[in-house]
Amino acid sequence: MLTFSRVARHLRYDGFQRNTALLSMTRTKFQSRSFKSFQAAWYEKANLSEREYHDISDGTMDSLTESLEKLVEQQGDDWEVEYSSGVLTLKLGSQGTYVINKQPPNKEIWLSSPVSGPKRYSYDAKEQTWFYPRDESTMKGLLEKELTDVVGETEVKLDC
Repeated sequence: MLTFSRVARHLRYDGFQRNTALLSMTRTKFQSRSFKSFQAAWYEKANLSEREYHDISDGTMDSLTESLEKLVEQQGDDWEVEYSSGVLTLKLGSQGTYVINKQPPNKEIWLSSPVSGPKRYSYDAKEQTWFYPRDESTMKGLLEKELTDVVGETEVKLDC
């Protein structure tokens, strides 16, 4: 949830001059979609220990694998999912291949998409999500959107 202090900090950081009217409107909490342009300021990279990183990333990769296996079962023979040694591969036949892998030295998860290209996701402990600071996206949100576009008829929801 975005609060007044986070918006104020973001606006000062960006050097936005006409913030008085906006700040007066933000004295109450509001949903993330209301102010999408401020979303990047919401996430903060967690300072995880090596053990915490492995616990969180393994849990994410396991639940993502389970969700994708269910999706593959619904889509037919052209699709395939495989998870081994921290690397998750989702093959979509002629529509490309997703590769999602753990990067322990950086404490990140890297995703290579046939649609949007490569991204490096950091973990926000407060929001409990993997996020990409450069474009305001979460790993879950990006995968759900792109896979929904590929599937076409049904909205894809993932557990990760």
